[in-house]
Amino acid sequence: MDEAYLIIRNTNYSENISVLLNVVACENCDFENIANVAPGLNMTRIISTTFPYNVLIQANLSKKIFQCPITWYNFDEHGTYILEVIETDQLNGDACSITQIGEASYYWMPAIVGIAFFIVVIVCIQLWQYKYLSQYFNHVFSNIDHQHLIKNNLENTSPSMSSLNSQKNSEVDSYTARITINVSESPPLVESSRPSSSSNLTKKMLPKRLQSLDTFRGYSLMMMIFVNYGGGGYWFFAHSIWHGLTMADVMFPWFAWMIGVSIVLSQRSLRSKAIRKRNIFFKICRRTIILFLLGMATQGGSGHLIDLRIFATLQRLASCYFFTAIIVLWLDGEDNQSNTSIGNDGYQPIHVELWNTIWKFWFQWLIVVLTTIAWVLIIFFVEVPGCPKGYMGPGGKHDHGKYGNCTGGAAGYVDRIILSGSHMYNDPTCKDVYHTQVPFDPEGQH
Repeated sequence: MDEAYLIIRNTNYSENISVLLNVVACENCDFENIANVAPGLNMTRIISTTFPYNVLIQANLSKKIFQCPITWYNFDEHGTYILEVIETDQLNGDACSITQIGEASYYWMPAIVGIAFFIVVIVCIQLWQYKYLSQYFNHVFSNIDHQHLIKNNLENTSPSMSSLNSQKNSEVDSYTARITINVSESPPLVESSRPSSSSNLTKKMLPKRLQSLDTFRGYSLMMMIFVNYGGGGYWFFAHSIWHGLTMADVMFPWFAWMIGVSIVLSQRSLRSKAIRKRNIFFKICRRTIILFLLGMATQGGSGHLIDLRIFATLQRLASCYFFTAIIVLWLDGEDNQSNTSIGNDGYQPIHVELWNTIWKFWFQWLIVVLTTIAWVLIIFFVEVPGCPKGYMGPGGKHDHGKYGNCTGGAAGYVDRIILSGSHMYNDPTCKDVYHTQVPFDPEGQH
C-alpha cells in the first residue's frame, strides 16, 4: 500500500548518474540519494506514494546537475514509472523525463462508494420518517374530522329521535372529548417556531439529553474508528506531518470541545437536584482517575513501567476535564444560570447573547486569556539548549539539519525534562519524513 515502482534508466550518458529525491512535505530539507546508475543500465526502486517529490539528477564525476523540471511529482499507488536520462547534443542539452508504464490502482473508489452508500442511507431514512409521520398525522386529523361530522349529524336529527339517541349522543360526546383532549395534549409540531396560545395548557416535555451534542459525539466516534484503524490508507485519515490539518488532526479538539460543553450541562443538572458541590467535586475526581487509568492501561509497548507513556490521548483528556470541571464548579453559580435564562421561544438577540457571554463570564475569560499568555511566554521565551528562541519546528532534517534535537521547541523540551524520553512517544508522525532523533509527544503537557 502507498508504494510504486520507479525504474531509473541511464540511456546513453557517459558517466554514472545519481538520482536524488526530496519529499515536498519536508520543509527546507536536503535531497536524498536513492540510486547511482551506470551508463546503459537500469535500476528499480520502491518509493512511497504518500507525498509528492522534487527530483534532482546529478552526474557523479563532473558534479553536473541536470536541468530537469520535475517538481511536485505525484506517484500513484501500485503504478510503474520510468525515469529516463538521455544525453543529447550540446545545443539541446540533456533530457530527463518520467513516464508511467504500469496502471495504478483506483484507491479512491472504495471511499467514493462508501460515501455514496452513506448518503443514500441517510436519504432513505429521512424519506421513510417523512412518509411515516405524514401518514400518522393524516390519520389523526381524519379521525377528528370524522367525529365532528358524526356529532353534527346527531345534532341535526328530529326532536322525536332525540330521546332515543340521547344515550348515543352522550357516548359520542364523551368519545369525541377524549380524542380532543388527547390531541390537545400532544406536543406542538417541530415546524412551529413559536408556541400557540393554547400551548400554555400543554405539558412541556424537556429533553433529557442534547440531541445535537449526541449526534456530533456519534459522528466523532465513527471518524475516530476510521483514524485509529488506518483509515484505509487515505491521507486525510492520517495525521499531518507537521504543518497542516486533516480529519485525524481534529479528533482531539472535537472531543475536548464536547467535554467542555458536557461539563456545564452536567453540573447544572446536578445542582438543580440539590446535590452539594462537595459531592460533585468527588465525582469529578473519580471520573478523572478512571479516565487517566484507562489511558495508561491501553498503552502498548514493552509493558514495563519504565517505558510507559504517561500523557497519551485519554490522559490528556482527563487532565483537561479535571481543570475545566473545577473551574466550572467554582465559578458557574446559580446567579449565572438565572441571568442567562431565555424566554419560552428559545430566542435571544445577538447583542444580548454577546453581553451574557463576555460580561457575565468575565472571570472565566480572564482565566483563558492568562493561560494563553503563559503558554505563549513559555513557547517563545524559554531558553532551549542548541535551539533558537521561539523555534516550533520538527527538528531533524528541517532547515537542513541545523536544529536536529529541537523537535517541538520549548514544548518538547519541557516535556522531556518533566517526563523523560522513556515516558514519551518515540515515533511521532514527523519521524518518517524529518528523521527526528528525540522523542516528541503531541499529547504532552504543553
